[in-house]
Amino acid sequence: MKLIKKLKDDMLTARKESDKHVALLLSSVIGEVDRSKEKLDDIQIEKLIRGMCNNLIIEIGTTESIAEAKILEKYLSELMSEEKIEKEVDTIIADLNVEGMKNIGRVMGEFTKLFKGKADMKIVSDVVRKKLN
Repeated sequence: MKLIKKLKDDMLTARKESDKHVALLLSSVIGEVDRSKEKLDDIQIEKLIRGMCNNLIIEIGTTESIAEAKILEKYLSELMSEEKIEKEVDTIIADLNVEGMKNIGRVMGEFTKLFKGKADMKIVSDVVRKKLN
């Protein structure tokens, strides 16, 4: 729960510095987290922020909304590169000693267990399919 604490601390700092725009933006993220029926961990909060960023950039697309997305992106961890994903998938396939598409679930499950929230799972899925095919 380090991320929610950082969001709250940064919101308070923005308020103290009279940066109402940043304070309001962070307050909206915190509000979404608080409205959740379950307690969100950092990975789930990052997923929420990533969704908000995508909405700001793709659906709204104004200069102001893109600037807001840039502010929120500072709270996201770096996702693994495709090259790093390929390397880790190769390692998992070797460790599990599997081949063929029937084992996609095992490989994806192991990858998720090891790297949850650290990679774009669409890219992971594409890489696993390519490697097992």
